[in-house]
Amino acid sequence: MRVGRRLGHALLALVVVGCGGSSPGSSLGFESSGAPTTAPSSATAPTVLASLAPTPVETARLALSGRIVFERFDVAANSSAVYLADANGTHVEPLFDRGAEMPHWSPDHKTVSLFCCDDGMAAHLIDVASRAFRELPPPDPVVEVHCGPWTADGLELACESFGTDDESKNGVYAMPAGDGKGLRRLTSNPDGDDLPGDFSSDGKLLVFTRSEDAGGTLYVARLGTREPPIRVSPSGAVGQCFCGTFSPDGSEIAYASALDGGVHLVRPDGGELHKVFRDANGRWAMAPAWSPDGRYIVFALSPTRDVSSHPPTDLYVMNADGSEPGLLLSGDAYQSNPDWAP
Repeated sequence: MRVGRRLGHALLALVVVGCGGSSPGSSLGFESSGAPTTAPSSATAPTVLASLAPTPVETARLALSGRIVFERFDVAANSSAVYLADANGTHVEPLFDRGAEMPHWSPDHKTVSLFCCDDGMAAHLIDVASRAFRELPPPDPVVEVHCGPWTADGLELACESFGTDDESKNGVYAMPAGDGKGLRRLTSNPDGDDLPGDFSSDGKLLVFTRSEDAGGTLYVARLGTREPPIRVSPSGAVGQCFCGTFSPDGSEIAYASALDGGVHLVRPDGGELHKVFRDANGRWAMAPAWSPDGRYIVFALSPTRDVSSHPPTDLYVMNADGSEPGLLLSGDAYQSNPDWAP
């Protein structure tokens, strides 16, 4: 099995960053040093924030609920680990190390899938309450799979997949999360690479990144039909591992742009594409994720577009329309790929 292939794509994502919601009813409860933005129409340029410099005191005032799982890279140890934190940035604790990254909450919020260990397994799962860890072996010797996001019903995991000897088998497959036995094909990309991002809450749509000559591009597949996937982002707009994520109601997809470093929203049919956030200080947004109620978006900010050296990054949270961004977690480590549970 070509175990290193998936890791190679993860490194590519580190080089090129970037894997109409209504305004929430209440603010985040602190002052930002920049002017708020509003969600523009497709014909309106986004407001650029003057700066982002909330203090730890302001962060402590965030009245956010739920838990966030995210990855953190230790440069000194040259290793990544997955951490848990309360959604207001408190009670940070390690969940799993062994080179773990790209965590995803299960729909029942009891289990986290993650990519780790480089041992040839198809999927890695950890029960959050007990910390019990299990690995699912490859289900098919002719298809190499690397699994992460959960289907909407929580019964399967979506997998970036390659034919071991026949590249016509390349695409996204779904694999049972219980025993890992059996594969269900979701997309086909002969000789190419499709990386699953997220499912709509009704389970009918899959957003994924397709590798193209210009780089990663977001597509949406309507599952259970013969319709071809719809391109919903400009070509090369996303990094390989920072795929789009559906809002809880399925009406919008958020992604971080590898072209301009901003956070963008787009409808699943490709309409109403617009930027809601851009950092005037030149930092690059990465890996946005929605709060469970769809009112907020959490994302990482990197000081540089090239994060192959894992520079220190901060986690921020903002209203879903891009207004009132505030610091959630700072530090001297690379932090990314947050996912938010109730």
